[in-house]
Amino acid sequence: MQLTHFLSGRYFSDLLQHGREVDITISRKDDSLLRHSTIDMERWFAKSSHEMPKQNGFPLALALLLFLLVFALDMLTMLAMVPSLPSPLHALLFFAPSILFILSNLTVTYLIARGKTAGLLWYSGVYHSLALVSLLLLFCALVTGDMQHCLLMVIALCLWFGCRYLFNSRAFIAFVLFCRTQRIAALARAMRLARN
Repeated sequence: MQLTHFLSGRYFSDLLQHGREVDITISRKDDSLLRHSTIDMERWFAKSSHEMPKQNGFPLALALLLFLLVFALDMLTMLAMVPSLPSPLHALLFFAPSILFILSNLTVTYLIARGKTAGLLWYSGVYHSLALVSLLLLFCALVTGDMQHCLLMVIALCLWFGCRYLFNSRAFIAFVLFCRTQRIAALARAMRLARN
């Protein structure tokens, strides 16, 4: 747990922990949810979208871009380590996983924007998986003495550190908390209305 906390950063880890606690509260479907909201907050979030302050989704878009770049560098390096593949198979092995990666991350980004912790958990899993793969590929490149692949993996790890910085930035945390609060307020409002 401490290693994950260190790799992800303190604020991102706290954001995940808070999200788990919120999910537990929501899953109970009892009055504990109402203690996380107020009538004024629910009214404020019930406003139409053009009355709400514009939220900056740029941190999510940038995180997605950094993930894609690290993924592409890892895939290209892995495929370059198997040079005997025919060109069509080489292209298929790059583009098929890339398309799946893009689609899954776009779906998860939507979940984060809806205030769901599952999206952050996915981001955390991808973040740690990319770090592990990049480190393993860097080790393999160092063992074989391939400096070009070493350089690509150093770039991938720098982009990974960029993800860590972004995940712990104010803009990212503020956006996630806004979306999460909006979800809590909507659920609490629905619960209050159902009881009246």
